[in-house]
Amino acid sequence: MARRRAGGVALAQGVMRKYEGLFLADSAAATSSWDGIIATVNTIMSRAGAEVLSLEKWDDRRLCYTIEGRNRGCYLLSYFNADPSRVKGIERDVQISDDLLRVMILRADQIPDEIQAIPTPAMLAAKQAKETADRRAQNQQEGQEQEAAVTDDFVADLEDEDIDVDLDEIV
Repeated sequence: MARRRAGGVALAQGVMRKYEGLFLADSAAATSSWDGIIATVNTIMSRAGAEVLSLEKWDDRRLCYTIEGRNRGCYLLSYFNADPSRVKGIERDVQISDDLLRVMILRADQIPDEIQAIPTPAMLAAKQAKETADRRAQNQQEGQEQEAAVTDDFVADLEDEDIDVDLDEIV
């Protein structure tokens, strides 16, 4: 049995469309239990019969206005395939959820896979933090090697010198 959409285009029941979902989670909950937030989103998606293509942390930001008494939020970007009739159910489940504050779901049929592969700000920040930590570790290791070389040279210079001091002359 087919349903009618605006414009007279028939849409068969059970047709999967690609969607982009931006979920807003409580920042404190995301920090303390990231796996719990991911599990909540996956549970909502599986309940709707959606196939999750990707689910990534987008960014952790200050909100323009308070939402349910919260000033910060953690955004999760998701691409998924779902039956169009089940999208309202996803939105309703997010409203009921304690961990998720908001969701915005858009049809993403026109979005190419290359766009989906672009790293999120959270991915870029994690990469930059790793590179910075690696550089610091390398600089620290080089500094220790230089310090060891200077110490070795100093000890060698002391061993080469004949230090003959008479204690009576010092006093």
